Amino acid sequence: MFHTIKTLELRSYSREYIPQMRGRRTLTGDEAATLVGPVGNGLPDWAAIFGRDAPLEVDLGCGDGTFLVAMAQSYPERNFVGLERMAGRLRSVCRKVISHSLPNVRVVAADLPKGISSFFDRETVAVFHFLFPDPWPKRRHWPRRTFNDDFLRCLARALQRDGLLHLATDHADYFVAMQRVLQNFEGRLTSKPLPSIEFPASAFEQKFQGRTIHRLFLQKKLPER
Repeated sequence: MFHTIKTLELRSYSREYIPQMRGRRTLTGDEAATLVGPVGNGLPDWAAIFGRDAPLEVDLGCGDGTFLVAMAQSYPERNFVGLERMAGRLRSVCRKVISHSLPNVRVVAADLPKGISSFFDRETVAVFHFLFPDPWPKRRHWPRRTFNDDFLRCLARALQRDGLLHLATDHADYFVAMQRVLQNFEGRLTSKPLPSIEFPASAFEQKFQGRTIHRLFLQKKLPER
């Protein structure tokens, strides 16, 4: 069973899902009410949490919530969840959600990929957004990169049969590495043409305007009959 938290100390709440958290932050009142946390075993029923059955989009590593909040404002008919591991960023995104009065947004404090398997059941997510992950450019740090087979397996399991994965990075070498991982991945994900819609800029994009952005859209394949 999962619940919406009323007050919490982020470090104690996140210990099971995040190996290390920087800083010590406390949320109270309405800010904490945007966070969804575990009670006992099981996976959350997102339709019950939001009070409606609507397509679910998940922003993986939502940062300060700039992209997440803009998407929720543009698409009020859809439900949105942001995953973030940094305590300061969690506080920022919770404040944004409350200040904009967005009932269609919830936030989870979790690391990747564990947060995906711990909070999203099989075939429940319509869209995953994975925007500007840390590229870890030094070769000795490449094992720290999030985008790998385990990560893709978690995503493919949680995606609906026609679900989408939206990738974006400004790091050309990392983009090539992502494509290489996808080529070797034996899951059911296939590339799609870029949609005509214009996505809102994340805080990272706003800060580093002018850089070339590499985007990729993948769709979960329907099983062959």
